[in-house]
Amino acid sequence: MDILSETELTDCLPSTSHRRTSHDVPFWTRALEELHPHIFIGTLGTNSIVNAEKEIDFFNIFFDDDLLNVIVEETNSFAQNTQTSAPSTSKSTKFSDLSIVDIKVFFAMIILMGIIKKPSLKMYFITNEVFATPFFNRVMPRDRFLHILKC
Repeated sequence: MDILSETELTDCLPSTSHRRTSHDVPFWTRALEELHPHIFIGTLGTNSIVNAEKEIDFFNIFFDDDLLNVIVEETNSFAQNTQTSAPSTSKSTKFSDLSIVDIKVFFAMIILMGIIKKPSLKMYFITNEVFATPFFNRVMPRDRFLHILKC
């Protein structure tokens, strides 16, 4: 897996030390410019042979363990940095590190929330039997889900 070094990543980001001047402001005009889009000549689809029988097989093609490890490590790092800067009485101090299984469950919940519509995030975790969707509380506690979402 090809990951950019900090130097390469920094080179890609805009400089924050530069102050904006009148030369930086784009000049607007009413004249229309003709665009010439590039013609795509590549092969459509994935570059690998897809041998997927179930939905999870497609997920695993795009979210392999290498990518999931990066997501888990970066999320844990962000949570750790947030935790150290938060007051000791804050709920953020209760965050425990994620695993690949945790992040897969989190993604599954996000996908399912696109199918099962509720007016607010907290309603997915409500225990009132009229409005309850027990799956969400069964796979992950509300506070854990919301904390991961903040990261």
